[in-house]
Amino acid sequence: MLTGCAELNSLIQSVPTDAPLSEAEVVEGLKEALIVGSKNSSSILSAVDGYYGDELVKILLPEEASIIIDNLAKIPGGDKLVEDVVLRINRAAEDAAKEVAPIFINSIKQMTISDAFGILKGADNAATQYLSNTTRT
Repeated sequence: MLTGCAELNSLIQSVPTDAPLSEAEVVEGLKEALIVGSKNSSSILSAVDGYYGDELVKILLPEEASIIIDNLAKIPGGDKLVEDVVLRINRAAEDAAKEVAPIFINSIKQMTISDAFGILKGADNAATQYLSNTTRT
């Protein structure tokens, strides 16, 4: 979604300040920025090493697994086993990222005026929260 925010900022800055926008234009602009961001994010994350090769989004084993990780590190090849598990988890996430854009786009298209202004006036993660709330089953 970070690319969606960048698209939104670019869109906002490209609008002439002397031409007021209607609510419908604001909502459509936000929807378009979020759709572009969703497609871009899905494309980036679904590539090989989209997750695994990016330390910002790489999925690691949870803290609760530290006792297992520590014990595996004591045996020959144990670190390799742990890294293989992390690699497989991230490869699964990369595969799943291929399927996420249509789900997000459907949610974005159903966005109401109230939802859009909630995102625009909300916290930095308001768009992420909106998508999280509207795409969970």
